[in-house]
Amino acid sequence: MPRYTIDRFEGTAWAVLEDEDAKTFLVPRRWLPTEAHEGDVVIETEQAPDADTVSVRLDLDPKAREERLKKMERLREELPRGPKGYDA
Repeated sequence: MPRYTIDRFEGTAWAVLEDEDAKTFLVPRRWLPTEAHEGDVVIETEQAPDADTVSVRLDLDPKAREERLKKMERLREELPRGPKGYDA
């Protein structure tokens, strides 16, 4: 299942999604769940109600968001600190 991170919102009509290869693209904000926020992860699922149409659904994935936040925290902790005795 493809997953995308909501990078940001452009005004009230558009959302910028980022895929797992760091490529970004615009989608109408109305395609996202109403409770979606920047940084949330959405999963794309295809639904085929009949043989003539295919629709795509974007659902929030709270577990993936939490994993992403934990990974970013680990990376932040690994960043080098300032010189010894340096207070920022």
